[in-house]
Amino acid sequence: MSNLIDNPVLGLCSAMEARYLTCGYEPEQLPHELRELLRLSNLSITAKLPPDSLLKAINLRIKKQKNTVDNYFQQAVIDDAVRRYRRGVKVSRSKFKSLKNQHSAMVAKLNEELPEGLISKSCEVDQVSLHQTLSPKAKKNWLKDNDGNYKLDSATLLNIDNPLASLILDAKSNHRLNIVNYLSVDEDGRHRSWANPGGTKTGRELPKGSSYVYWPFNVQSIIEAAEGFVVVKLDFAQQEPAILAAMSGSEVLTQAYENGDLYDYIFSNGSWDHLSRKQFKTLTISYLYGIQNSGISKKWHVDLDKANQWRLELDKPFNQALSWMNANSRKAYCQGSISSMDWRMRITNSTKPLTVRNWPIQAAGADILRRSCLKLAGHNINVIGCLHDAVMIEIPLNTYAQTIKTAQKLMADASADVLSGFRLKTSIEAMYWPQSGPP
Repeated sequence: MSNLIDNPVLGLCSAMEARYLTCGYEPEQLPHELRELLRLSNLSITAKLPPDSLLKAINLRIKKQKNTVDNYFQQAVIDDAVRRYRRGVKVSRSKFKSLKNQHSAMVAKLNEELPEGLISKSCEVDQVSLHQTLSPKAKKNWLKDNDGNYKLDSATLLNIDNPLASLILDAKSNHRLNIVNYLSVDEDGRHRSWANPGGTKTGRELPKGSSYVYWPFNVQSIIEAAEGFVVVKLDFAQQEPAILAAMSGSEVLTQAYENGDLYDYIFSNGSWDHLSRKQFKTLTISYLYGIQNSGISKKWHVDLDKANQWRLELDKPFNQALSWMNANSRKAYCQGSISSMDWRMRITNSTKPLTVRNWPIQAAGADILRRSCLKLAGHNINVIGCLHDAVMIEIPLNTYAQTIKTAQKLMADASADVLSGFRLKTSIEAMYWPQSGPP
């Protein structure tokens, strides 16, 4: 989106954290770009909540977007994002503190026990250092990939009887906890981050910094509802392949989805060796994104023949869907643009084919999520967060069962609005109770 912004200063609105407006900073404490933004739009730096002038600045930015189909609708989306920001996500301070302490203790342990230079700050293992560190017996027993490199995936590390393998596994796990060092909690015990609606080419949100969107599963455990409420995460089941099934008109995929679990159907009709359901799901999504045999071989540590076999197995159920994606891509290149209900992307000769091919699925997912939030708001169901294919709602305990059913129906209605009547399934992914526990 940024390449279409006429005013670069207003373009900062979507990228900035609204937090800057809540902490009572003096102008000289802010970065130069934010000082300019404050000057141009007369924002109050002492406001407890994002002021209306911020909304006006963002609204002006939206009006300048040539890839926004409906400006009025986008203003409603901006308003919804601000409501979510104001509500925030309540966290347990005690769990948060415990998690930070756990992370710090593990960092200290790893610094003491890991050989220097073996693992980088980005948690990349140096193969040369690893080879030099291992004993002859360990080198022989450690599994290797087709290129002769030591395998370092979690499944391999778990099955290696070697203390160094355990330390590398701990380092990988602890690296994902680094976000707790940047995660902020306001005085009222709630985490807030700006959703940055429309921040990607497909119109999906693109939050910045330590947003809950990026929290690993064990960090999400710090979420805690206020007393008298429960936080519920509802997600669209098998969203991306289901959207593809609906948009392509594939009867095979549509029936598999409506009759049960689409992934289970595909899995049961192929030979996938050692893959778990989670791994198979990742393989399927990667296949839809256009991964090649070499990528499959490297990611799942199989030879090229096996990688090719898996791709051929996936070609069978997705044959009609892939034909639709390719035909839709050719049409988009001819038109010079591609559109969804709410969003549009320009296409030039330099636009990557895989980007164009996958764009309609992602854009439809964004359209569905926006409509879900607005429908939920229209029924006074408070949305406090959106996570790609899921929403988090904070609802009263005394009516939570019925409210969940209503929310799921509204989300299915939103999908039907976008997919010409095709209704996506929803499921309860997680529930976060107040400190006192469930009723």
